[in-house]
Amino acid sequence: MKEIIDKNGSRRIALLLACFVALVSTIAVCALSSMTVSAESAFAEEDAASQQESENVDGDGRRVIRIAFPQQNGLTETDDDGTRSGYTFEYLEQIAQQTGWRYEYVTVEGDINEQLVAMLDMLESGEVDIMGAMSYSDALAEVYDFAIKPYGYAHTALFAADGNTAITNTNVYELDHATVATNGPSPTSTAELKTFCAMNGIELDIIQADSSGDAVDLVVRGEADLALGVDISPLPGLHPVATFTPKPFYFATTKGNKEIVASMNEAIASIDSAEPQLQSSLYDKYFGIDETVYGLSDDMKSYIEQQGTTRVGYFIGEAPIQDADEETGELVGAAKGALDYVSEYTGLSFEAVAIPNGMPVDEAIEALDLDMVVGVSHDYELAREKNLALSTPYLRSLKWLVVRNGVDASDLSGKRVAVAANRAAAEGRIEDSIVYDTVQECFDAVDRGEADYTYADGYIAPFYISGGQYRNITALAETGGVESNVCFAVPASSDTTLLKILNKAIQVMPTGATNASIYGQVTQMQKMTPERFVKDFAIEIIVVSLILAAIIIALLVLYARTRSKALTVVTAEKDQLEMKAERDDLTGLLGVGTFRDRAREMLARGEAGAFIVVDIDDFKLVNDTLGHRKGDDTLVALADSLRQAFRNDDLLCRLGGDEFAICVRGSIDSETLERRCSALQDLVEKSTGSLRSDYSVSIGATLAHRSDRYADLYDRADKAMYYAKRNGKNSFHIE
Repeated sequence: MKEIIDKNGSRRIALLLACFVALVSTIAVCALSSMTVSAESAFAEEDAASQQESENVDGDGRRVIRIAFPQQNGLTETDDDGTRSGYTFEYLEQIAQQTGWRYEYVTVEGDINEQLVAMLDMLESGEVDIMGAMSYSDALAEVYDFAIKPYGYAHTALFAADGNTAITNTNVYELDHATVATNGPSPTSTAELKTFCAMNGIELDIIQADSSGDAVDLVVRGEADLALGVDISPLPGLHPVATFTPKPFYFATTKGNKEIVASMNEAIASIDSAEPQLQSSLYDKYFGIDETVYGLSDDMKSYIEQQGTTRVGYFIGEAPIQDADEETGELVGAAKGALDYVSEYTGLSFEAVAIPNGMPVDEAIEALDLDMVVGVSHDYELAREKNLALSTPYLRSLKWLVVRNGVDASDLSGKRVAVAANRAAAEGRIEDSIVYDTVQECFDAVDRGEADYTYADGYIAPFYISGGQYRNITALAETGGVESNVCFAVPASSDTTLLKILNKAIQVMPTGATNASIYGQVTQMQKMTPERFVKDFAIEIIVVSLILAAIIIALLVLYARTRSKALTVVTAEKDQLEMKAERDDLTGLLGVGTFRDRAREMLARGEAGAFIVVDIDDFKLVNDTLGHRKGDDTLVALADSLRQAFRNDDLLCRLGGDEFAICVRGSIDSETLERRCSALQDLVEKSTGSLRSDYSVSIGATLAHRSDRYADLYDRADKAMYYAKRNGKNSFHIE
């Protein structure tokens, strides 16, 4: 570092530390507090900036913005092939959609410290226009102009060794003592660490390391329990287990670039309004922890070894969420699938115990000596009333309204509502509510006219309606997207370790864990037994029984035809349930969870030939200018084009938003892959005529290799797609 420091070296280092969020410290502020900028210099910089603003436009009249692009892991990265990625990079792409800017990325040689020092000088002199990951201070604001709003947050973090299962993100707050390795004199971070430990009652010892590498070595060797750092600056061999003290980071520009600052402020405000989850999704993508890597903590494993069999209560009459098998009496439904997965993942052994109809959940826990209950509504009001602690939901759906035919669903005032004893507490307080033992009895009551309406979730309502036994009711999805989720519950007074174990398992539970059990319930419902026939056709049987024996043959024919029709209807309902669980509601393509699972299976069998990522160009402009309905029509049209361009046995998926993916089954060469991508672009272009709006797509593709994982294929194809976007959009690139 000494070789590049001139007479202003100390100021540069101070700026560097303040800019690079991973090294934010009060040293930067102290070093800059004595620095002043002359009025003549400030006016000169503003004049220079104004002149550059008028000069930097491309042939299409678009403003060209020069971006400082250091090699910062997770923030601004450039691969060997020139593909760029990172939190800051993707956020800049969003800003470009709002502003119409085109970017010129500026890089310099040297290690990260040398890059940052050089780029700070370039930003100050106007050689670059914008630099990201800047920490704001009054002293820095004298040298640079900052966007008003941050575009992300870094946090002081504690890191544990990857192989350490004794300290995890669930038990770090319960430690009695911790030895923490810190890197360099950082009074601010050290003070934050001491405050964190004091608030959690942790006795703290600090080991001062000479460098971040030395701090990592101390933790890996076991001489320190944890290392102090910043969550967006990963430490090799370690992972974060606790974060605290958020620190916002900003985009900054050359002093006097008022037009750029104003455009950035407007763009960031628009992004925050239109995509409030963007910051958290980018954080998860580039800095989030893969929970499947670290598994259960030592205290969780110890609990499981000592627990023995865990008694689990479940409710009857809530198929396909949970019910008892008509023949064996055993638990069936989504609850069975969830428990099986938790048992496989954790090693817990479960004994399922049916809760008698009408028995409140809190009484059942005490009377049946239950450790936990499955299939409980994720309702905090219910939890408070029944003294329960709830897990995160393992099954999510929307709330459905079930009304008797003829009842005005838009005005339920004065109407009688049927409420299951174990369902959401809030429904039980509705005036004119009638309490029944089970959800199925609520459906029966509405069908008979004893009640006018009831509520169910997006699995139970379609399940019972599709059975055919209810002729007087209609099920409607609630407007407003009200959720009706299902979770585990444990007594609030019990050991919290069990709840932590359940939440850990739910974090990594795939969607398919519950789907198979739901399908099993649907299949069971489809069986046409004599009892069901008598129940569904009681009136017909009474009438027919009065007819002469000669017509019995006709009755048997009617029975056969009715049975065939019922099986056909129920099969269609099963397909509808399977579609709901596996596919995207709007496009009918595979959902991301199912797509990922099937693609991994295809890779494991060596059947994957290629992976493709497709993204609609400037999709937000379609929504903003033509409306969200036209945006939905565009997504559906692209899905139809994908079906035409690829084969039935290829996997087609809507990843989310305007991004789609294809996993091509079978061997394929690069020339064939190019033809497929080109054909897709042709189909997209043709579809714009029927839509009466123009849209285009950028496509990234890569050939699959035997050693590839799903993450490898997605990463290559995603980078190839962004390469296509950066090179004019409406094109494809094969990695």
